Amino acid sequence: MSQELETVFQLAVDEADMPSHTVTIKHGVIQMNKEQDFTAAGKGIDAETNEPFDWAFEADGHGTDTIINIVREKFALISADFANPVLFINKKESLKVLQEELCQHKLYRESSGCTAILTKIYKNRITIDSVGDSFVFVTKNDAIIWRNTLHKWDNEAERARLHKLDSGIHAQPSSSSRVLSTDSMCQVPAHYVVFPPYSKQLALTQALGHDNVTGLEPQTVTIEIESGQEYRVVAFSDGVGDILIHNDDAELQTVLKMDWADILRFAEERWRQEWHPVYLQRPDVKYPKMKWTKKSDYDDVSTFVVAIVPN
Repeated sequence: MSQELETVFQLAVDEADMPSHTVTIKHGVIQMNKEQDFTAAGKGIDAETNEPFDWAFEADGHGTDTIINIVREKFALISADFANPVLFINKKESLKVLQEELCQHKLYRESSGCTAILTKIYKNRITIDSVGDSFVFVTKNDAIIWRNTLHKWDNEAERARLHKLDSGIHAQPSSSSRVLSTDSMCQVPAHYVVFPPYSKQLALTQALGHDNVTGLEPQTVTIEIESGQEYRVVAFSDGVGDILIHNDDAELQTVLKMDWADILRFAEERWRQEWHPVYLQRPDVKYPKMKWTKKSDYDDVSTFVVAIVPN
């Protein structure tokens, strides 16, 4: 009797230790412009809890190549069997740790930085840290259950954060393209954010690099992994996000179900196609079709797709 109970207990422990889901991570980049997008994936061990996890990382550089190249170097020793971990990823508040390391390289007047999205997949939960204007979504059985809020001037919480950081930070009017349909786009008002002391102008309110003039408060979330449920974490740079139809939930849902390679192909084809320019104040005026032809007209595109499937 005691042996039978012991066996049942032992089986229960073994089953509890078994992962309930299989994690698959795919990622990639198409460098269409400045070649500043970057993705990576691997395995880590939590420095505080000693828990193993899978991770995926996406970064989109801007300004000079200095910061994005330093970020790339930190991943250079990852081997096929993940024997060489990326140490900052194992730590709590990983992106803040990375920022501290990046700020050891003083930039002064040089403008160099990058966005960053880091997701960690533990046995029972998903964590995400997001900085900048790259996009990340979590779906559960194909329904969106979480998405990040971009760090841009129209983010009210970001404006309040910047005001506390330095009252001299302000915005200057700009414009950006907005996709209206599969073949039309327009120009809409936007902003550059101006950061003292060197009047750096950035399209986003916070980023890695830049000698930390933007400050750093990553958006974070922890999502429980429920037994029997299927999850996906899909991240992509603004080279993908900005070429999607604005506020079109159907197109977004379609893209979030794609694999990584199809997301990249979709974005590349959008960048290279013909467009009908639309002037919103005069929709009656018809303009000739236009097509970007120079490399400098495009944006780099990158993505990672994490599939978390029940065993």
